[in-house]
Amino acid sequence: VMGIPGDIFLVLILWVVAAGVFHLFAEVWGGRGNCKELFLLFGFTGIPFIFLPPLGLLTYRVSGTWSFIPALIGLGIFLWSLILKIMSIREVYNLTPGLAVLTFFTPALLLFLFIPIFALTYLTLFLVVL
Repeated sequence: VMGIPGDIFLVLILWVVAAGVFHLFAEVWGGRGNCKELFLLFGFTGIPFIFLPPLGLLTYRVSGTWSFIPALIGLGIFLWSLILKIMSIREVYNLTPGLAVLTFFTPALLLFLFIPIFALTYLTLFLVVL
C-alpha cells in the first residue's frame, strides 16, 4: 500500500531503532562503544541480501521450476547477515562472542517473555470488565 518510498522509509526507521536497541543492551551487558558505528556496520550487514534475487533467478533458470534451493540460499544469506550483525556488536562494543550473541538475542527473548504476560494481563482485565 505504501509503495517503494514508504518501504524505504520503514527500513530506515527500523535500521535506526535496531541500532539504538542493540546499543542499549550492549551497554547493559558491559560493552562500551558508539551507536553511530553500530548503525554504520548494520548497514553493511544487509549487503549479502543483494545476492538473493540473482541467485533465486539463476536457480529457477537452471532447474526450470521453483524448488527448495532458493529457500536454502535465502536461509544461508539470512544466517550470514545474522553472523555479521553479531560480529558488528562484538567489535563495536568490545564484547566477548558470548556476550555479543546474548546482546543480539536479548530483545527477542524479552519480547517472547513479555508478550504472554501482557496478553494475560489484558485478558484478565477484559474478563473482569465483563
